[in-house]
Amino acid sequence: MIRTTPNANGTCLEVLAKPLQSNTRPRDVDLSDGRFVACKASSFLDPEIFARGREVTLTGKVVAHVERRIGDAELRLPQVEVDQLLLWPEREPPPVVHRGPFFGWPFCGPFGCW
Repeated sequence: MIRTTPNANGTCLEVLAKPLQSNTRPRDVDLSDGRFVACKASSFLDPEIFARGREVTLTGKVVAHVERRIGDAELRLPQVEVDQLLLWPEREPPPVVHRGPFFGWPFCGPFGCW
């Protein structure tokens, strides 16, 4: 998610579209299918919770297009009327694996480490 904008009619999210995993969570990749604006009518979605970098999956229908300026470019983005919205938990950082100086020494096998 890029930006959350509450207004008198609800809340709109500017979303960076990404390919989905099999569980419908956005994949953690540097690929994008573009941007779109998703609006949830009659709902206040707090910008501190629906913050930049959080991942969402949503369903809805395209109802209009909106003009947005990104840098010097003026873009026409689809606007989606949200039916269902899922905010994913933040990803846990990958575990840190400490290895010795010699190709992963110490080596651990079924009989212990050496």
